[in-house]
Amino acid sequence: MTDLQTKAQWRDQAHRLERRVHCAVIEGYRAWVADGALRNSDKETAINAMLHERIQEAARNCVLASWSISYNAPAKTPQILTAEQDPDTAPIPDLSVWRSRPSGVQYLAVIECKWVCRPRVNSKDLGYYVTRGMDRFVNGNYHGLGLFNLMLGYADDDSHTPEAIRTISELASAKLGPEHSLRSNGPIHGHSQAYESGGSEKLQHLILCIPARPADSG
Repeated sequence: MTDLQTKAQWRDQAHRLERRVHCAVIEGYRAWVADGALRNSDKETAINAMLHERIQEAARNCVLASWSISYNAPAKTPQILTAEQDPDTAPIPDLSVWRSRPSGVQYLAVIECKWVCRPRVNSKDLGYYVTRGMDRFVNGNYHGLGLFNLMLGYADDDSHTPEAIRTISELASAKLGPEHSLRSNGPIHGHSQAYESGGSEKLQHLILCIPARPADSG
């Protein structure tokens, strides 16, 4: 088998694994929404925790049983313990898909979650999607960590999402380079949308519509 054939097979395998991760995320999201989208608050961490449980369950149906899916909490770093850093802003992936190998931990996917559209959203919140999300994959702690990378964007209102995506694209283009503006890959389940950004190393984006919290959820 030639090196070219080996590379082609590896690309095919990588694409299959990527589709399986997307499958687990979407199926987990659908199950969570079908059950009422219960969570304690509208903080990203509260949504992440609930989605993680459902994504884990969905992974079995999406042929990811040999991989672990982690909900990552910030480590107690000196900066956090001395109150110099907010744990919610610590540069650690929100979710990761990984497995243990003899050579160490192998990361299939690194996932960062951010709001893109919600009540009282402002330019700072949208900027965080770039500076505390996309930039970590391009220049920061997440660069080269996973086989592929994924941003989950949370949106509470479909009517405002296109404007928010345009603003994020402009911010990403200005800060990271024009190749990092978001390009649409079309709709997925329901009101959700898929995008990609980047040059040779693509960053995938899934924008998920988050229903309003149930009245009795706190």
